[in-house]
Amino acid sequence: MKFPPLVANRPRLLLALTCLLVTGCSSSLALRFGYQNAGSLLTLRLKSYAPFSWSQRTEIENEVARYFIFHRTHLLPKYIATFRKAADQLTSTLSEKDLSALFEEGRQVGLATLEPMVQPMAKLLSQLDAYQAGELIARMEKKASESEARWANGSEEEQRQRRFERTKKNLEVLTGKLTPAQSVLMEKELSQAPLIYTAWIERRRRHQNLLAQALPTRDPQKIADAIRIRFQESVRSPSPQYDAQFARTIAKTLQALDETQRSAARERLREWADTLHKISAG
Repeated sequence: MKFPPLVANRPRLLLALTCLLVTGCSSSLALRFGYQNAGSLLTLRLKSYAPFSWSQRTEIENEVARYFIFHRTHLLPKYIATFRKAADQLTSTLSEKDLSALFEEGRQVGLATLEPMVQPMAKLLSQLDAYQAGELIARMEKKASESEARWANGSEEEQRQRRFERTKKNLEVLTGKLTPAQSVLMEKELSQAPLIYTAWIERRRRHQNLLAQALPTRDPQKIADAIRIRFQESVRSPSPQYDAQFARTIAKTLQALDETQRSAARERLREWADTLHKISAG
């Protein structure tokens, strides 16, 4: 499950179609287990971001419960349709243009997932007193600094290697283990994408500053605007050049699959869709 901006470092919706938007687990059992427990995990994570009062903690529990009822009823069908569409299009002729369109569809599903959180979060955050708001910003800053240190650690070559290994691991959730030749192809293509860690950090800092400026007003609309900006921008990278090369990399890697791998990937996508359909049906 991808969490709202107080929780997520980066919603990786570009790979949502290929490495499970919901849990990142490959089996139907893990997917079902992850979805059934996502609400509890989200509640715990949200509560950790500020010294909420008892009534505020209860409000978080109630809002998360309401959100997942809505999510299961209105949003899971969007995931199901996208997974099935991806399965149908996963052939040897899948083009970069086709994959970019699927990624864009994934971004729109991501926005639809995040938007219902905006007003409840804004209402809750507008109730924070000065101490609570200060603690919220301080804890967000601490978590941001920790992840920024991980992102920027090492030389550019080391950062590119970590990016490749992470991307390969995510894609193999769908495809199974890539062959050495397929891995070399992916690494070569991805190496042409710019490193954008600095841009990510700058954008996240801007988002945190917007929220920090809105919180003292205790105006739900201003707080909602700050949250919504972060949501809208977080579904894509800060670099169109990166997005284009990333789509090219994934498209070429998928084109290089043999028919056994491709058939298994299509079956996995359909299995995920079927599992989500059963979850949505209750």
